[in-house]
Amino acid sequence: MDDMKIIRELKQGENYKRLIERAPWVIRDRRMKTYKTSNFPDKFFRLNWKYPSRTIVAHLSKDGNSFIHPKQNRSLTVREAARIQSFPDDFIFTGSRGSQFIKVGNAVSPLLARVFAGYFKKLICGDLNEKRS
Repeated sequence: MDDMKIIRELKQGENYKRLIERAPWVIRDRRMKTYKTSNFPDKFFRLNWKYPSRTIVAHLSKDGNSFIHPKQNRSLTVREAARIQSFPDDFIFTGSRGSQFIKVGNAVSPLLARVFAGYFKKLICGDLNEKRS
């Protein structure tokens, strides 16, 4: 419940440090640990529709507070994190929810992998060398 109080008050694109500066009453009477903003400025962060997401990390398996949905008062789902990483919706992640987050967070984005694969294919096949001469 303490975390939900913080999450409900976060504006899009706002992190924990900015929230505490703007609304210090949010952590008053907190029963759970209060994080130092010098050590954990982004302990809580609400994503913003207008800007790219921060990098999806495997730590989402433990704590999604740094990836709060832009509108809803919750962290991202595995599927939403996978979409940010460019996985198609029909891609299936197996295992527990935690292991699925780890897989998404540790993955190379499929779109980025495609770019790298194309580059290395050209490099191996000699296409890049031919263009240089």
